[in-house]
Amino acid sequence: MNKFKPASVSAFGLLGVLFLATICFAKPREAFTETDNLKWDLRTAPIAILAHRYLLEGSFRPSPQWATGPSVIRYDCHGPSGLLARCISGWSVGWQTTYYFQSPNFNTWYASAHAYSDRHSARSDGAEMSESASTGLKVNAVIGHQWQLKSIFFLLGCGVEHESYKIERKWMNESFEDSQNQWRPLIEANIGFAF
Repeated sequence: MNKFKPASVSAFGLLGVLFLATICFAKPREAFTETDNLKWDLRTAPIAILAHRYLLEGSFRPSPQWATGPSVIRYDCHGPSGLLARCISGWSVGWQTTYYFQSPNFNTWYASAHAYSDRHSARSDGAEMSESASTGLKVNAVIGHQWQLKSIFFLLGCGVEHESYKIERKWMNESFEDSQNQWRPLIEANIGFAF
């Protein structure tokens, strides 16, 4: 029996809502002008690499101001947690939707939302060894600005993120389950390539 099924169902439900909202509010493809010919993009977060987090997002633009697509984060840290970030290993797989206040082929403000199904583990190697495995849902909303240089663009924004996890902890030969629901601030600093 999968005891984490409700979080997975909620994640896929939220992903479906984001996708349908993008399609419903998008203008038809005929609304593209000749300058709006870049309909695909790939993004990553180079600063997150310092915390051993590797982000890759792909987007399709169904209209000049909307973009939507999959988002994957790989957590690959095997040492102790640091000052700026927890040291975790695992994956987040989800969907992202972005609304550009003007055509994304120019410098413009944007609003975006992400929803992820998240699974990761953490370990501490101190005098009291402990391990934890977390499964849950992570959603965020960001407002920021995009700078466009031909087909390369930079995104810088801030927002909030909500995490909801079921956690299995092992500490000094004892196991117990816990849950975690928290809001936290989020800074987004991405670079991308449009084509």
